[in-house]
Amino acid sequence: MKRLKPFLWPMALALLAAALVFFNLPGQELPLDAPPALSADVPEGCEVGQRLPDFSVTCLDGSTFDLSGQRGRVTVINLWATWCAPCVAELPYFDELQRTHPGVTVLALHPAPVVDDVEAYVRRGGWALLFALDEDNLADRILGGGSLLPRTLVVDGEGLVVYSQTGSITLEILTALVSAAGA
Repeated sequence: MKRLKPFLWPMALALLAAALVFFNLPGQELPLDAPPALSADVPEGCEVGQRLPDFSVTCLDGSTFDLSGQRGRVTVINLWATWCAPCVAELPYFDELQRTHPGVTVLALHPAPVVDDVEAYVRRGGWALLFALDEDNLADRILGGGSLLPRTLVVDGEGLVVYSQTGSITLEILTALVSAAGA
């Protein structure tokens, strides 16, 4: 049994790494179909085809993000955290999306409570996107809650959710999603 012990830790770590990679891969099929036509009977919610409820949040730069103020623009909402390695790894994709698609608004929403200095992290990064702290628990109340990160929502110019997924995302998928949403 003693000969097996040195191999157990590497095997356990390899299994854990494989599980992390597998569960953070984006889905194979993207919901790039056109959302249903906007009407009064479209339910509110955070799932594809629903109208995302309006919300407002104060951004770290002092500006205010109002979802209702984004009508006519594609909006991408990224739920992320400084302590979430996949979240931090994909932030450059959201930043590149914001830089290359000026007609798109990207909001990076960090959950509360905060264990790191998010403002210092954002200042060091030189990011082009909007950052806000979720001090009012918007993720729970409006965006469907859940503690799994990262999470990405893409909302079209009419306020309809066209993409809602937990797990990592690539720049190519983000670009395809905002293009399909009308950006």
